[in-house]
Amino acid sequence: MSDPIDAIEALLEEARPLPHPAERERLRTAAGLTRTRVAGAIGVTPETVRKWETGATDPSGEHRAAYGRLLDGLAVRYP
Repeated sequence: MSDPIDAIEALLEEARPLPHPAERERLRTAAGLTRTRVAGAIGVTPETVRKWETGATDPSGEHRAAYGRLLDGLAVRYP
C-alpha cells in the first residue's frame, strides 16, 4: 500500500508552477551548467532540456519533479 503523504507530496510537486522558459535557461547558464549535464542528471536528452527552455514542451512526472527541484535550488543561488 502506498503512503498517502508521499502521494500528496507527488501531486503537490506536479502542481507547482515552473519558472518561465527563459528563466529556466538563465538559471542554468548562471550556474555554468550545460544542457548535457542537466539532461544527464534528470535522465533526459539535451534536446529535451532545450525544448523545456524554449517553451516547446514542459516536463512531466518524475522529470518535472527533478527539474523543478533543480530550478528551485538554482533560483536561491542566482536570484
